[in-house]
Amino acid sequence: MFDASDPKPPDGLDEIRSVRGGRPAWVDLAAAFPLGEPRGIYPHGLDLQSVVPGVVKMWFRTTTGHWVAWTNFKIGGQDGAGGAHVGQHVIEQALEPRREGATWINRSGRLSG
Repeated sequence: MFDASDPKPPDGLDEIRSVRGGRPAWVDLAAAFPLGEPRGIYPHGLDLQSVVPGVVKMWFRTTTGHWVAWTNFKIGGQDGAGGAHVGQHVIEQALEPRREGATWINRSGRLSG
């Protein structure tokens, strides 16, 4: 599926390259859904600012040379209830490899959840 001239996904995500059975990843919803300034607080709304566990199924190269991954994850309700299971393409900047039992460390090196 990858361009023969550059068959590897983005740097730092090499262990996700083989997607047979899927590979665990952290999905930074704020990076995947850049919404801008808040318009209010809605306790029962979808939380698109958190980092959630997901599974990368396949990497794809875009026409502009960027990488996106078909990823499955759950977007939860802000109050912890409800939410939606999602399968969609996610930009590489919104993904980090995840090891079972590990806590997500954001790109600035701070623990985030």
